[in-house]
Amino acid sequence: MRLPPGPLSAALNELVGSRLVTEEPGGRLRQEPLLHLHARELAGEEGPLLLGRMADHYVDRAVRAGHALIPQRPWLRRYFPGVELGTDDPAAAERWLREERENLAALVRPTAELGRREQLVLLAVALWPLHERGKHLDDMIALNGCGVEAAEELGRWEIAALLRVQLAFAHMQRGAPEVAHGLARAAVDAATGRDPELEATAVETLGLAPSPSAGTARPWRCCAATWRSPRPSATDAGSRWPGSTWPRCWPRPRRWPCSRPC
Repeated sequence: MRLPPGPLSAALNELVGSRLVTEEPGGRLRQEPLLHLHARELAGEEGPLLLGRMADHYVDRAVRAGHALIPQRPWLRRYFPGVELGTDDPAAAERWLREERENLAALVRPTAELGRREQLVLLAVALWPLHERGKHLDDMIALNGCGVEAAEELGRWEIAALLRVQLAFAHMQRGAPEVAHGLARAAVDAATGRDPELEATAVETLGLAPSPSAGTARPWRCCAATWRSPRPSATDAGSRWPGSTWPRCWPRPRRWPCSRPC
């Protein structure tokens, strides 16, 4: 907004008084849908520019917050080496992500419409901890579905495979193992022989999401059979974890198969 702090505060107070804006605990403001429509009309031709600035702000902050929650997760560093990840406080990062979840979900469609594919795939990778911990399956499916398309348009096969893994996990939790199996199978096919760590993650997900013909057998039983590399020793697995190519569905000392991809 082009208003100085004084007039801006007065305008916000007027909106709160007219109940077009609601002030929530902690000082956050929530706008009514009517105000959203009015803002879009006022933006006019500047709308895409303003949306782009909004995307820049939220994607940058979401990437740092997502990294803070699981800093050992390798994908942001590996696939986006030029992105600043920062060292945010994990508790503050998680609180910000929870508070801004609705805004982050609403950002997906305009970001895709603006053709900001790099930001879209970056957001999909970064928001995995938020979506997985909170079991926000609708958000996970919507964002990663758009992310797969964007990654393929960018020619980033490795990111497309990773997002298919994340999508598969969402469908597993939705009770759709057939859909999850197809996504995980496509991720394995893409990563095989090209990225060992991504291949391991995809194979693990495939093991957790068996095809319908697998029946009721424990899903992780198939993982060792489909894994193409020699199985390391338990000592080696312990020394290399996390970040190794050890498929998580193989038993490790004092640990059952992991319930989610890394």
